[in-house]
Amino acid sequence: MNISQIIDYLGGGAGALSNAAGTAEKLRDLIRGDDRLPREVSELCLRIYDQLLDAKQVQVRLEGDLRALQQELANLDRFDAEAARYKLQPTERGAFVYFLQEGHSHGEPVHCVCPNCFEGSVKSILQPKGLLLACPRCKAEYADRNSPPQKQRRGPRVTIARR
Repeated sequence: MNISQIIDYLGGGAGALSNAAGTAEKLRDLIRGDDRLPREVSELCLRIYDQLLDAKQVQVRLEGDLRALQQELANLDRFDAEAARYKLQPTERGAFVYFLQEGHSHGEPVHCVCPNCFEGSVKSILQPKGLLLACPRCKAEYADRNSPPQKQRRGPRVTIARR
C-alpha cells in the first residue's frame, strides 16, 4: 500500500467518522432534554460523542502528516533522479567528489559537487575560490590541481581532476 492509498483510506475513514460524529451529536441533543433516560445512558452517549471528536482530530493530524511524508518522498525521488547523473570518483590526490557524468549534462557545463552535501541529498556545485574549490553551502574547501599542498582548515583538501 502506498501513501496515496493510505491518504484515500483515511479520507474514507474521515467521512465515516464525520457521519458517526454527526449521529452522536444528534443523539446528544436528544438526550439532553429527555429526563426519561437513565443518567448512565446519557453520560455514555456524551462520552462517545467526545471520543469521536477526539478521533476525528487525530485523523486530521494523521492526514496532514501523511501529506508531508508524501511530499518528502517526492523530493527524495527527484533527488535520486538528479543523483543518478553523478558518479563518485577519486581526484588526483585520492579524495572523492561527485562528477557530472558524460552524456548526462542536460546542457549544464561540466562540474563537480560537494560530497558532504551530496550525501545529505543536497546538490551543491563546488565554486572556484582562488586556487581552491569551495562548497558555498557547507564551506568545505578542496585544493585544485594547481594549488600547493596546504594544511587542512575546514575540510579535506583535494585536487579536482578536470575532465
